Amino acid sequence: MPFRHYPPEDVSLMSRVLDDCVATVVGGQDLDAVTLDGINMRCAQLILGAVAQGERDPEALKRIVLKKIAQPHRVDTVMLAFMSG
Repeated sequence: MPFRHYPPEDVSLMSRVLDDCVATVVGGQDLDAVTLDGINMRCAQLILGAVAQGERDPEALKRIVLKKIAQPHRVDTVMLAFMSG
């Protein structure tokens, strides 16, 4: 993904959505750091992609991320999505 500049309000929005998505996917599971980093990375990639296409609605961003990686909300599904790119 090419380098992009985002205004502070977009960075704040993306950060909030990332936190919400990761919390939903993790769902209170006790995960190792590598797994948690993978979840964070995949969620961030999906958020950045959606924002780059013009999406700014936080609920829509969450739906996009969770639809792609959390069906069902399980870590093994997230890691397979992350590893397959």
